[in-house]
Amino acid sequence: MGLHEKKPPTLEWGELRIDQIARFEIKYFERHNEDLVVPDEVLPAVFHLLENQLTTAAGILSDLGVSYFTTPTCYPDRETDGGEHYHDSAEPFLLLIELFDRIVALAPQRAMAHAMLWDEGDEYFFRKLKLYALSKPDLFDANDAAEIISMFDQTAFWDNDVARELLFALVDRWDEFTDDSKEVIAERILAGPDKMDHQSEDDYPAFRDQFAARYGRYLQLNGCDLPDASATRLAEIIAGIQDWYDGWATSTVMMSGVHTSWVGADETPDAILDLPVNEVVTRAKEDLKRDFGSFTERRPFTGLVRANPRKALSALTIAGKAGDFPQAFWSAIINELPSDIAPRLKRVFLLRLARLPHPIVVELRHTLGRWLALLPDLGPPEAGFFRLSHDDGLVTPSG
Repeated sequence: MGLHEKKPPTLEWGELRIDQIARFEIKYFERHNEDLVVPDEVLPAVFHLLENQLTTAAGILSDLGVSYFTTPTCYPDRETDGGEHYHDSAEPFLLLIELFDRIVALAPQRAMAHAMLWDEGDEYFFRKLKLYALSKPDLFDANDAAEIISMFDQTAFWDNDVARELLFALVDRWDEFTDDSKEVIAERILAGPDKMDHQSEDDYPAFRDQFAARYGRYLQLNGCDLPDASATRLAEIIAGIQDWYDGWATSTVMMSGVHTSWVGADETPDAILDLPVNEVVTRAKEDLKRDFGSFTERRPFTGLVRANPRKALSALTIAGKAGDFPQAFWSAIINELPSDIAPRLKRVFLLRLARLPHPIVVELRHTLGRWLALLPDLGPPEAGFFRLSHDDGLVTPSG
């Protein structure tokens, strides 16, 4: 666990966080690949027990101040790119969704009663579940759903971890909304998220407009006609964003993961190892494209990170100056940067991460979340330096 995890705390008791005194983990129930058969007659009771377990878990997670926590998407077959890996809390969460869908079919009034009590203020489980429930026509009138969503506070409405569930609910119900409901939702989106504490007054407008444009444009791309005034305003916002492309909107909901089909990876860096540093990213992009029918994916940049991390970082820095932040290559350097690099190079790497544009950080949020969990192993001074960068906005807390 590293020296950082074994040192006794040095702060005064009143200044200590609970994770500086002890490490706590929540043990979730596991099925161990055994099918759990829940007959209809006991379905409500089993569902209630599982719901209570997640309510208790959410309270403990909140007490522990857990920030980096992900749950599976409620839509595993919709706009995903490969499978997913999750914390062991995923199993009860997925089972709850499975049982909830059965209750919707058998007793929709009971399902609606549960959903109405789910607290959208809970960032761990029930915010996502509530949005999933609001997407269901058998449970909620569309305009009632729109009203409930419009009353979410800014933290809940703009939570990156529920962007899929929020936008899917809006897309699925949009045609049922009245013009007034559409106007309220569109205005809420175009107003954008609030300014975060670390942001300067100069940086905030670009951050706000980026997210407003992503959400609003995603609705348009999926057949949702915005009110005329809102559509005009969205076009103006997008026109003010340099090098805008619609992929930013679709990436807001795209869930990337691990493909289940077997594809070999060739990470030999020879093709780019001796290239001028300003040509590395362009050539690596060309090699990254797997030929149709090929079972080998060429990843020379990943190999370069291991063989010459300084050159890999320099190549990404040069590309970044031209506004190019290739997600695959940033993921590679985050995941594969050797642990024994010089302290100075490590600090430069952390600085580059801290200066990534916020939309790129959002695209890398799952990679960064897994990497952040390993930060204690860095130990001082690098860990302390990175936490400062994190507080300055490398990864935006949902709160």
